[in-house]
Amino acid sequence: MLKVFLQSVASQAVARSKVENPEVLESLATLFLQAYPEAMLSKYSEEELVERILKAYQVSRLRKEGEIKIDSVRMDGYTLIFIDNDDQPFLLDTLKLQMEEMDVPYDLYVHPIITVERNEKGELVRVAPSWEEGSKESLILFETRLDPSRVEGIKDRLLTILRVAKDVVGDFVKMKRRLRDAINDLDFYRELKGDPQGELEETGAFLEWLYDRHFVFLGSLYLEDGGGEEGGLGICRPQHRGVPDLFSIDGLKERLSKEPRVFRYTKGRETAQLYRRSKLDVMAVRSFSEDGEPKGWHLFFGLFAKGALTEKAEGIPILRLKLQRILQSMRVVVGSYDYKRVVMLYDLLPLDELLISPESEIEELISTILYMGREDVVKVFQRLREEYLALMVVFTQEKYSARLEEEIEDRLEQLVQGAYIESRLFIYEDSLVFLWFFLYRDGLALLDEEA
Repeated sequence: MLKVFLQSVASQAVARSKVENPEVLESLATLFLQAYPEAMLSKYSEEELVERILKAYQVSRLRKEGEIKIDSVRMDGYTLIFIDNDDQPFLLDTLKLQMEEMDVPYDLYVHPIITVERNEKGELVRVAPSWEEGSKESLILFETRLDPSRVEGIKDRLLTILRVAKDVVGDFVKMKRRLRDAINDLDFYRELKGDPQGELEETGAFLEWLYDRHFVFLGSLYLEDGGGEEGGLGICRPQHRGVPDLFSIDGLKERLSKEPRVFRYTKGRETAQLYRRSKLDVMAVRSFSEDGEPKGWHLFFGLFAKGALTEKAEGIPILRLKLQRILQSMRVVVGSYDYKRVVMLYDLLPLDELLISPESEIEELISTILYMGREDVVKVFQRLREEYLALMVVFTQEKYSARLEEEIEDRLEQLVQGAYIESRLFIYEDSLVFLWFFLYRDGLALLDEEA
């Protein structure tokens, strides 16, 4: 029944259009309709679907290589935004993120990936399913409740971000190559200067871990010790420096000028505008002259891959060395019950907090939780960083509810107005809940825990 309905709509679209290549339009119409959630198709009349198909065809009919096509139309009380772009990684995630950032409510999105063939003018001459050989394009429709007066500004922002995303994807291999150069630089320095504590080896192993699909590269540049910048890639390309909320190194230059270590992890001031909504993760790796003297920093901007965030910290380079030192300091016996509990607690702490926190802070936190009672416990831990305020609320699992989490976040928004807040939830031994909040805003201070 559904197949007959889709064929009828596609045939009507072809009859209405009178195009020279009806088979192209019919193929596009079929793939476009198949991308709709089946449960949603019943809300449209055949005429409404035909209108959407014809608009999609109008957008995609003529497209030059690499061009980003964006158009909109007011239809049935909705503002429809159509996009045709080369298919590429995290394209849809980025567009959905931008819609959220710009507070654009949408009831539906449709995203067929199609195989296309175009002539020298850029005209469609063949459309086929994505699994067939050939160039791949993403045809995307957002059905929004957008006020028509905002449409042009929204389209401009989407076009800007899609251009940035295109450069990020195009520079991805170059950014990985630059990280490989940074690893080689560090290996050279270790051979030249020695590494009695094993920290340089661990840092190199951590960079290898990042290289091995644990980091989503969004941008990179080289920062000279004198403050000069060069070699911007991805979001750091010179042509993107004027894009609002993309990235900045304000404050980072000064901090790096005083940094004695060869590696520094930090959180960026900006929220990522591609892939997923989170503050940027920033890696700074020292570069050296031929005689082993520091001369600058390789900077990498991006996000930890989702798989990295679920990996046990006890096996991650740098963090595993921190854990060994904490275990030695706490004098727990290898293989003992307390040993296993310490490792379990360590693995439950957020990756970024473990990288930023000194070992003494981590040990203090673990020790407090380890010997904490389990009845009616509610305890708050705070850590003020250069980039953010980390706050962890610990309570018994019986006390936890999604409503309570929302109430705590609402209260934090009242106490720290204008802050960007991220939250994460962890459960320890099926008895304690760790609710982390990360607050980002200039001028932060420790909060009154009674508030």
